[in-house]
Amino acid sequence: MAANIIAYGGTFNPLTNAHVKLIDMALEAIKDSIVVVIPTAQKFMKTWKKMDGTSIYDDAFRLQLLKAVVQPMDRVVLSTVELEGITYRTYDTLAHLQSLYPTSTIWWMCGDEKCDELLNWYNGQALVETYHFLMFTRISEDAKTYFMDHPQLLPYQHQFTFIPKVEQIESISSTNVRNAIVDGNWDYVDHVCPKIVADALRKKGAIA
Repeated sequence: MAANIIAYGGTFNPLTNAHVKLIDMALEAIKDSIVVVIPTAQKFMKTWKKMDGTSIYDDAFRLQLLKAVVQPMDRVVLSTVELEGITYRTYDTLAHLQSLYPTSTIWWMCGDEKCDELLNWYNGQALVETYHFLMFTRISEDAKTYFMDHPQLLPYQHQFTFIPKVEQIESISSTNVRNAIVDGNWDYVDHVCPKIVADALRKKGAIA
């Protein structure tokens, strides 16, 4: 069993090369680790992210793409715990992973923009006290500067590890992919998505 379990939750709506690159970076940064990819349920995207149905690929399609690209990757596990409704809040999801990997250190990986929200999340205090965080930061920012900008997290700084974002993936987003599909800009889709994803998106077309 790996010493470190890195949870990577997200909508993956759809999966892009940026998602895949972040997984690779996490595995490189945290030794003796596996990444557990956890897609968010469609119903939660509607209630929490306030996304309407025309902006969301359904659970089955997003899972299909993840199975095709992520599941075959070395040291990567795909979890449907949130799709199945077993958990949907980050604290509960990490607690669930801890129950499955009781001797491992559990991590949550995300962008540094989430830091301002962490203590306000469900069970936020216990979240930052109990689990570790792999944060992708702006390229020019170091950890010392980061905690000066986020003093509320200073008492928990030992729980955080920082990785500079890769400049090439900064402009890649699932939103841009969805917009490109609507515009018929398949060159962009082919450029920023794994081929198997781009092919599936071309076949499916824009979200109805």
